[in-house]
Amino acid sequence: MTRYEAIAILQLPTEQAIDAILALSEEAEKFDQLRGDVSPTCPSGMTPVYLKETGKKRRKKPG
Repeated sequence: MTRYEAIAILQLPTEQAIDAILALSEEAEKFDQLRGDVSPTCPSGMTPVYLKETGKKRRKKPG
């Protein structure tokens, strides 16, 4: 969310602003559940495979 989007939400009528904030909160919670409990300082070897990004594929044979 940008600063301008936050200002736009604050300028809405109270009920609409509350609904927008609750929708953003639900979206953030879904993201947190998808991300899991892995902290940024966790070594990559301890990160579950399903949370890692796929590696780059080689285009040609090595050597």
